[in-house]
Amino acid sequence: MNFKIKHYFLIIISIIFIWILIIYNKLVTFNEKVKNQWGQVENSYQRRSDLIPKIINIIKGVTNFEKNTLVDVIKARSNNSIVINNLNKEDINKFQKIQKLLNNSINRLLITIEKYPKLKSTENFLELQSQLEGTENRINIERNRYNLEVKRFNTYRNKFPNLLISNIFPRFKEKGYLKLDSNIEHSPIINFN
Repeated sequence: MNFKIKHYFLIIISIIFIWILIIYNKLVTFNEKVKNQWGQVENSYQRRSDLIPKIINIIKGVTNFEKNTLVDVIKARSNNSIVINNLNKEDINKFQKIQKLLNNSINRLLITIEKYPKLKSTENFLELQSQLEGTENRINIERNRYNLEVKRFNTYRNKFPNLLISNIFPRFKEKGYLKLDSNIEHSPIINFN
């Protein structure tokens, strides 16, 4: 009789171990999808950040352009880098605050450009304008994809009994969403027509 109890006990332990292993592996898969999509978000923001010096160089060629506006954009761009190791809510909020400052600077720059018809008509500026518009669209798409992956991860993670397993491992903490700032209803205004 004692042998049967040990046998059943081993079977139950094996089933629990396999069950935990399956949940763990699914959490790893969802976590990697979130991290991969976060890389795409960072790439999109980096592309926008890389376009800014090109725009500034073209603008510098125009005489009497407001220097304070350029300095604000340059300063915001230089403060734009933040390394995110954990995609938790606090880190995502820090990232978004930095992006908000850059967005505000770009908006002020683009509004100021309206006063300079010579600048708006240069071929290089029009090309960069087009690239910036495309980049802003790409940022929006990648942010939406990131939020979708976060939703999938958090939903799977927070379901019972998966929550029991995910709370054991610190790497499976709930991920933060990229939220639209309540003061900003859209990306920077790029239309110069």
